[in-house]
Amino acid sequence: SVGKMVGAAVQAVEELTAAGVRATLWDVRSCAPLDDAMIVDAARHSAVLTVEDGIREGGIGLAAIDAARRAGFAGRAEALGVPTRFIPHAKPDAILASFGLDAAGISAAARALLA
Repeated sequence: SVGKMVGAAVQAVEELTAAGVRATLWDVRSCAPLDDAMIVDAARHSAVLTVEDGIREGGIGLAAIDAARRAGFAGRAEALGVPTRFIPHAKPDAILASFGLDAAGISAAARALLA
């Protein structure tokens, strides 16, 4: 997770943990270069879900998934982020929630990856 999305990701991990799902959360502090230890750790998992409040296409999430694949990751992956299209005005939290970028959306995306 990157930036302000870390808070929602922490809540999602707590929700998943309560349901018996093991999850690892990385607070990405350096987008370029990516943290080598984080990428190696991601490559060891069966699924990788990235979360950012920036544009998904060309974003840090897809870059992290690509790096994990180069490090041997062969599992399912999804990058959550804002789509490249017009977004009607609304409260920021409502906009993020509409794209699944809140704790409930993150948890649901994680469960879908593991299904």
